[in-house]
Amino acid sequence: MLELDRRTLDQGLDSGVIPCLRVGRRIVIPRLKFIAMLSAADAAFRLTSRVR
Repeated sequence: MLELDRRTLDQGLDSGVIPCLRVGRRIVIPRLKFIAMLSAADAAFRLTSRVR
């Protein structure tokens, strides 16, 4: 489980960085899109950490 600050999560959802579907008051985060987002962020981090 990821430990995220509520405000950080809200900002990511509102800005579109974290993919979500809003169904009434409920927010659903599609699992595959979320995993793809994390994988892309990890790959970008690995690329930038190699370049010094």
